[in-house]
Amino acid sequence: TEKRARAQVLWYVPRVLAAMVGRKNARDGAALLIDSVQSRRPNLSLALALFDAVVVAVFPEIKYQMDNFT
Repeated sequence: TEKRARAQVLWYVPRVLAAMVGRKNARDGAALLIDSVQSRRPNLSLALALFDAVVVAVFPEIKYQMDNFT
C-alpha cells in the first residue's frame, strides 16, 4: 500500500544518505521522491520510458530501425 511504501522509504533512504547530505535533507528528499511518484500519468510515462530503454538495451537493432523509420 501507499502508506507502507512511504514509511519504508522514509525509514530506509535517510539512513543511507544521511552521511552524504545530512539527515534532514535526506528525509526531505525521500519525502519529495515518494510524493513525486504518486501521480498516475507521470508514473506511466516513467514506466514506458524505462521499458523503452530496456528494450533498446536488449535489442539494439530496434533503435537502428526506429532511427531510420521516417
